[in-house]
Amino acid sequence: MNLLINGLLYNSYRNIKSTVKLIGVKMASNVLMKISIACILIIATSFFAIYLTHYMQGFVTYVSIEKLTSPPPRYFNLTEEDISKYPIIGEMIEKIEKENRTYFGKEVSSKKGIEIYEYMLERINETAENCGICFFYKDHYYRFRLGAT
Repeated sequence: MNLLINGLLYNSYRNIKSTVKLIGVKMASNVLMKISIACILIIATSFFAIYLTHYMQGFVTYVSIEKLTSPPPRYFNLTEEDISKYPIIGEMIEKIEKENRTYFGKEVSSKKGIEIYEYMLERINETAENCGICFFYKDHYYRFRLGAT
């Protein structure tokens, strides 16, 4: 009888010991799983933050100049001073004339594009009525446009 009780106690001890090991393994695997999920979330958040930073810095504007075939109702005279202040306008007009095109557009930084647009808007507002940003330069009429991407 004593042997039977010792055998039962030993088997119970082994069962308890293996159960404790199993619980320890499960707890360890739960901890590892939680750490893994936390790492994945941190990495995903980092990539998202990097993407947003890149996107905000990558914001560009598209400036374009179109050569008009007839005089617009309102326009201003673009001067050499305007061209020296914003050389990109001169470069675009030069491309239109050299390549015999009617339109040319170029991507610029959002800051630069908005700065040029506000300046051109200020110049057209010097005329009586605003009908788009049209200007006259070296015997031709042009229309300036700004787009955001």
